[in-house]
Amino acid sequence: MDSGRVVFVFAIFIQCLSFTQSFYGWTSEITLAQGKLRGKVDWSNGYKAYLGIPYASVTKRFQEAGSAPAWNGTMFAFNGSIKCSQYFEALKTPIGQEDCLVANIFTPMKEFSYLLPVMVFIHGGGHDFGSNTDLIFNPKYFVQKDVIVVTINYRLGAFGFLCLPGTEATGNIGLKDPIAALQWIKNNIQAFGGNPNTITIFGESAGAASVHYLITSGKYEGLFDKAILQSGSILMPNKFDPNPIKAASIVASKMGYKTEDPKELLKIFQNASATDIIEASRVEGKNQPLKLYIFRPCEENPEIENKSLITATPRELIESSILDPNLDIILGYNDKEGIKQAGQYDSNGLKDLNSTLSDIIPENLIFRDESQKEELTQDIRNFYFQKGVDYDSLIDFFSDTVMIYPSIITTNSFLSSNITVYNYYFKYDSLRNLYKFVSGLPLKPGATHADELFYMFDPIIFNFVPVLPPMENDLRMINTLTTLWTNFAKTRRPSSFTTPEWIQSKKDNLRFLQLDTEFKMIPVPNKERFQFWDRVYKKYSWF
Repeated sequence: MDSGRVVFVFAIFIQCLSFTQSFYGWTSEITLAQGKLRGKVDWSNGYKAYLGIPYASVTKRFQEAGSAPAWNGTMFAFNGSIKCSQYFEALKTPIGQEDCLVANIFTPMKEFSYLLPVMVFIHGGGHDFGSNTDLIFNPKYFVQKDVIVVTINYRLGAFGFLCLPGTEATGNIGLKDPIAALQWIKNNIQAFGGNPNTITIFGESAGAASVHYLITSGKYEGLFDKAILQSGSILMPNKFDPNPIKAASIVASKMGYKTEDPKELLKIFQNASATDIIEASRVEGKNQPLKLYIFRPCEENPEIENKSLITATPRELIESSILDPNLDIILGYNDKEGIKQAGQYDSNGLKDLNSTLSDIIPENLIFRDESQKEELTQDIRNFYFQKGVDYDSLIDFFSDTVMIYPSIITTNSFLSSNITVYNYYFKYDSLRNLYKFVSGLPLKPGATHADELFYMFDPIIFNFVPVLPPMENDLRMINTLTTLWTNFAKTRRPSSFTTPEWIQSKKDNLRFLQLDTEFKMIPVPNKERFQFWDRVYKKYSWF
């Protein structure tokens, strides 16, 4: 099972317990244009939470979000676990709802004489699963440092990323939902004590890719002025689909239809039940982790759709986008990102890879013929797998291809636009690296994909698993990370008393703050591996 889904599953299991523990009373009333609102108070953790606030409405499938709904009387905003339609792996069943566009807002308990900086978080999950649930993304460590945190939902899978050119399903709805959320936040956050002119957006994995897409589209202007990309960018090989009709056709075939006609496909998806769409979209990840998520961002036609968000391939976007140099960015990744993918192989799958190595070549590479593909396969074998495919070499391979090379190229693209970039390299390892411990390879050293999240958020599961309290070093990492992130949100400079000065990266001199038991500035980690892929991508065509 995907590690993110495991954590998601466990969080839902203890949902009732979490509400009982954290609810102690109601906040005073807030008045929005939509209606009156009360949140819940968590006295023990020192914050107020306004949960499940609708920032927009879903009036029709595959269409942009409608206006935020109004309500009569006072809304008691306590439901922090509304989910968009998706597959729930633990019970092997679809869950969620199509009208799911809500925000959770967390504010400090104490009152301030000034408006607070705002941080808006976009969750990951391959654009396929996940939510803004407060059971996982409880931001008390951030809020205790005097910022307001907003976590948002956006539509997933086919509901957010069905892309049928020439039809009203233009695609990328799951990227346009966050724009609607940011517009709502801009207009309403002052009622919660937030500064609408000091908004930092941050996301992890697919959430980071969403942030990057918003930046390259230019449609973020006026909505945020700082961004944090954690383990994700639009250059990740699986964050763009050059042939979305094929993907839709595959899912339609599982529902009993055979067609590649966009208009026919639209009717099929419009008339199908949410349950049928979700079940037909599910992919088993065992021994094929790169094929998990069918629906992805796609290119729209700006001449037909006047609200297009993505109008070119990722490579073309980073090469042609004119970016605002006043946008400051933190961008980084974890040292063993690839544990997530490697852990989905069993011993037979590992053995089979020795003869099917070409199956894991990054899918955004394009080959003139099979001989070119075989040539690269042999180069990969010689560089990573001289002694055969094992877990350690596979971890390095996936770390480099899925995350590290795309992140460094993304950094260089930002620097070319004179944007200030702070790079980080997270490698801290403890029992709080929960994603690694459910990955299938729990004993491998290092931090896998998403492991840094549990040093930023305090999942409610830790409050009910006493064998996993944060140790002294864990608390030090929690304090350091959240201090760096909140100081960036407040001042544009990520700083902390526990770290050296975080030096900005320059075009020909990338510098990384290593986040481990020791904090220090380092050059590009594993530079020879980056150089290998730089030669590859310069030699072969890619999108």
